[in-house]
Amino acid sequence: MNFSKLKRLMPLLLPLSWVYGGAMLFRGFLYDFGILKSHQAQAPVVSVGNITAGGTGKTPVLIFLGQFYAERGKKVGILTRGYGRKSKGQILVTGEHASLAPEEIGDEPCLIHRELKKIPIAVDKIRWKGANALSQKMTVAAFLLDDGFQYRAIRKQVEIVVLDAAQPFGNLRLLPAGFLREPIRSVKRASLIWFTRVNETDNFTETARRFSRYSRAPMIESVHQPLEFRRVDESRVEPKEAFSGEPVVAFCAIGRPESFRRCLNQLKLNLRAFREYSDHHLFSEKDILDIKNLAKKKGVRFILCTEKDAVKLQKTAPDFWYLKIAVQITRGEEILLDLLPNLS
Repeated sequence: MNFSKLKRLMPLLLPLSWVYGGAMLFRGFLYDFGILKSHQAQAPVVSVGNITAGGTGKTPVLIFLGQFYAERGKKVGILTRGYGRKSKGQILVTGEHASLAPEEIGDEPCLIHRELKKIPIAVDKIRWKGANALSQKMTVAAFLLDDGFQYRAIRKQVEIVVLDAAQPFGNLRLLPAGFLREPIRSVKRASLIWFTRVNETDNFTETARRFSRYSRAPMIESVHQPLEFRRVDESRVEPKEAFSGEPVVAFCAIGRPESFRRCLNQLKLNLRAFREYSDHHLFSEKDILDIKNLAKKKGVRFILCTEKDAVKLQKTAPDFWYLKIAVQITRGEEILLDLLPNLS
């Protein structure tokens, strides 16, 4: 997030934010009073979303929840729009060995399927239709709705709002002058507030205290725990300490690239160059060649990316490496046992 550029554009963008905010309030009014319809799914819906644009860590949280259900012998279905895909219409991913490219279903659904192979996924812009399609094929304990906070066309039993503890509200302004997708007071709809990356802020206690003015929902705290480095083609796995002191070039196409860079620095890598791409960017052959040339120029052997990037590089850059991370709850896991439907 480049706040310095945004600050220079603020006078021009603020009027657009007022228009956007008015439109969001009017849309919310239409749903609150039943003028726009919310559809009932055939299983409880657990929404995992955010109030800011991108990069809060909601996809790792959704994966965690899928595993949380699976560990208790419960099957869930995933509902996602498939942002960034080139295909249109509805796609159901129901086979453990289904082979689908990011261009077909989007990079985040690809990552979700990679981690939760036995869990069915409905990719559909109209997510309630995806829920109906999955229900016609199987019975699930619950649906996990990806990026669902702003999607109100389906009824939700649990509303989880994911916030980056280091940057929960950006600059407190609505899009496009800021990063808020809705006014902050919208978090009153949340059943649960999930703060990620609590280890990346020096004063999380104060952040939580300030946030309590907007919501009385219970809070979970978690960290993104680096696990290991893997080659993109999965031919090698190295411990997370393996590249300590090693000269590397890194790149990513995620919502908050600074979090990835910070993680690499914490692992004490010798980061010679770091390249950022827009979130969900589909890498071209030219992009890969440019990155390889950069590594050659810097005299490094290892090129690193995130796991979300790696799913898009299976064919074009199999010799790159990615850092595998997992969500680790540091406080509040017991809340999930009380909140999530059909766990027992």
